[in-house]
Amino acid sequence: MGDAPFRRHPPHKFTIIQSMVLKGSGIGLLPKALLEAELETGEVVEVMEKLTLPPLQMHLSFATRANITPRVRAFTDHLATSM
Repeated sequence: MGDAPFRRHPPHKFTIIQSMVLKGSGIGLLPKALLEAELETGEVVEVMEKLTLPPLQMHLSFATRANITPRVRAFTDHLATSM
């Protein structure tokens, strides 16, 4: 498989892509978690399993670090260590 071109869609379009895939309109690049049940039942199947994507960049923004709640701190620490 060569470098297949693909279109990037903002995250809010995941539900649209998911709906199109479930209606049989084609294939979609989605997080497996969105189709976990359908993959398990066989309603959808995984294709292009060997496709690799470039690393995803994430950025967190804070108005100020002075009053970060423990929950927000735990979330940012989790992201920093898991990515």
